Amino acid sequence: MEKNIPGLSTSDKKPSLDSVDSKTCLWLFKEIDKDKNGYIDTNELGDAMNRLMTITDVDVKVMMDYADKNKDHRLSFPEFKGVIEDIKQIRSKKDR
Repeated sequence: MEKNIPGLSTSDKKPSLDSVDSKTCLWLFKEIDKDKNGYIDTNELGDAMNRLMTITDVDVKVMMDYADKNKDHRLSFPEFKGVIEDIKQIRSKKDR
């Protein structure tokens, strides 16, 4: 059974990056945060990314290093949301 993703119509299968608003971003964060401690660790990030694509441990580490602004080896919601916003901004510049 598919989960309803907040902010998206029921006809949408997966959110596109362009459709991710704050509410959807929080939902995604909570889905990735499997132990529900309010942070995404490297294992949780790797598990989530591996469900979506083939990715190496090195790639996951690079992603974590980029996103983990305070270098505590885990992502808070603001750090996670910041990465989503960074990616959206980079993509919009490339689309111009």
